Amino acid sequence: HSDSVLRGIFAKFCSMREAGEMVDVALVFDGMRINCHRLVLSATCEYFSCMFKSNMQERFAKEIPIADVSSRAGLLLVEYLYTGKIEITAENAHEIMAVSDRFILKRLKKNAENFLCEHVASTNFGSLMRMAYFYNLDSLMLSIAKNHWKKVVAMEDVDLLREDHLVTLLRAHPSDEDSFRLLLRWARSSEERTKRFMVILHNVKLAHFSQEFIWDEVMTEELMQNARGIQMAMDSLRVMKRHQSLSVRMPTPKCARYHMTSVCSSPQGFIVSGGQIEAGKTSNACYAYRTITCEWQSLPPMIVGRHSHASLYHCHEFMVIGGRSSEDDLDSVERLDIKTREWSQFPPLPQPHPRPHSVIIQNKLFVLSGSSASGAASCAVYEFDSAARSWIPRCPMPEESRGGSAVAFDDRIFVVGGHSKSCMQYVSGTDSW
Repeated sequence: HSDSVLRGIFAKFCSMREAGEMVDVALVFDGMRINCHRLVLSATCEYFSCMFKSNMQERFAKEIPIADVSSRAGLLLVEYLYTGKIEITAENAHEIMAVSDRFILKRLKKNAENFLCEHVASTNFGSLMRMAYFYNLDSLMLSIAKNHWKKVVAMEDVDLLREDHLVTLLRAHPSDEDSFRLLLRWARSSEERTKRFMVILHNVKLAHFSQEFIWDEVMTEELMQNARGIQMAMDSLRVMKRHQSLSVRMPTPKCARYHMTSVCSSPQGFIVSGGQIEAGKTSNACYAYRTITCEWQSLPPMIVGRHSHASLYHCHEFMVIGGRSSEDDLDSVERLDIKTREWSQFPPLPQPHPRPHSVIIQNKLFVLSGSSASGAASCAVYEFDSAARSWIPRCPMPEESRGGSAVAFDDRIFVVGGHSKSCMQYVSGTDSW
C-alpha cells in the first residue's frame, strides 16, 4: 500500500512539472531549461539536497546551469529523479554513467555498470576499461578481464591503473603468467610503483606458473633480485616439487667431463661452458644446471669453442672471456642474452687472455690477466667502459697471479693463491692495490 501511495505522489509531481505547477527552479542543460521542484530534487538526489541546504548561491537561484551535461542526458536525469525509471541503451550508457557518478546516484550508477558488463565486446573493451578506471567500476573491470584478459595485459595505457584496480585484476587471474607480466609493466611505469612491486606480488600465485616461466622470467627479473623476491620464487619451486613429478634428472652433460671448463653461478644454479675435449680440440657447449629441480638445460653453443676461459652471469647475460681455442690464446669476449638465447660479440680485450679472472664490482666488469699455455704470466687489469664500448687499462697487479683466483666484495677485488701464494687487494675507487 505504501509503495502505491509513493508512486501516486511522484506521478502527481510529474504531472505538476509537465504543467508547470508550483515549479520553483529550472535546471539548464546545454541551453535547454527544465522546470523542477526543489523538494523533489532534494528528496531523490543527495547532490541537490546538499546544494539547497548549503549557503551556495544556487540555494535560492531560479535557474541553475549544469555544465558539461547534454540536454539529452539532462532530460534523462530529471525523468529518473521524478520516476525512478530510466531506459539504459548502448547509445546513452556512457552519459548515464557520467551523470550518475556526478550526481551521486549510486543505484543508477550500479544499473549502468551492470548494463555495460553485459555489453563488453572486443570492439569497445578499451573505452570501457578506461571508464572502469575513471569511475572505479570493479565489476566492469572484472567482466572485461574475464572475457578479454589477453587484451587487458597487452593494453598500452596500463599506467592509468590505480593500485587497487591492479590488485582487482591480479586476484581475478592469480595463476596466469600474464598477471606477472602485467604487474611488471605497471611497476615500471614510475619509480614509486617500482617500490610497491614486492607488496603487490603477493596477489600472484607463482607456484601455479610453469617451471620454465619461474626460471626464465621470474628469477631473471631485476625487480626480483632481492632477498624477498628470490625467497618467494624459490618457495614456489619447492611447492611445485612437492606436488609434481619434477625430480626427473637429465644425464650429466659431456662438458662436465672435459678438462679446463669454466663454471659460474647464476640465479637458477650454475652454468658450465667449454672445455678441452682432447689435445687440439675444444668444446663450444654450454649447459645450465638448476639446483632446485636437479636438471640440466642445454644453452646455445658459444660462437668460438674455448677452454681455460673466465665466465660470469650478470643482469640476464652470460659472458665468456678470453681463454684458449684449439690453437691460440683468445682476446674475444662473447655474451649470451638469456632471454633471447642469442650470442653476440663483445669488444675484444686489448690482448689475448688465457686463464683470466673476471669479476663484477658495482656493475662494472673487470678482467685480470692469468697465464698462457707456455706459463708466461701478466699483471694487466682492464675495466670495461660501457659508454665508450672499450676496455680501459687499470693499475696492474703488483704480482703475477699464475694459478690464483679472484673474487669481488663491495668495491674491492681480492686475488688469492696461485704459484706465488699471494693475497692482493684492489680498490676500484682509488684504482690502487
